[in-house]
Amino acid sequence: MRQSKNYEEWKVAATALDDYLGGNEWKESEEFSYYDFASLQKITKDLRNLRGKAQNHDQDAIETLSTLVRGCVKNNFAGTEDPRHVLAHLS
Repeated sequence: MRQSKNYEEWKVAATALDDYLGGNEWKESEEFSYYDFASLQKITKDLRNLRGKAQNHDQDAIETLSTLVRGCVKNNFAGTEDPRHVLAHLS
C-alpha cells in the first residue's frame, strides 16, 4: 500500500490486504454482534432519506442531515470501534 502511486492502486492493495487478513467477515452478514446493527440500519435509512430531500434544497433536511452526520462521526458510534472486533481480526 505504501508503494501505491495513486488512490486506485492503494484501494486495490488495501482490498487485497483485507481479503488476506480475513477482514471481510463483517461484509458477509449485515448483522454482526460487535456493533449496534439496529441503530446503524436506522441511521443508514435516515441518511438516504435526508440526502434525497437535501438534494432538492430542503433547508430543514439539510440541517437535520448535517446534525446526523456529525453524530455519526464520533468515536465508537454504535459500537463500531468495539475492541472485541479489533482484537478478533488481529488474532
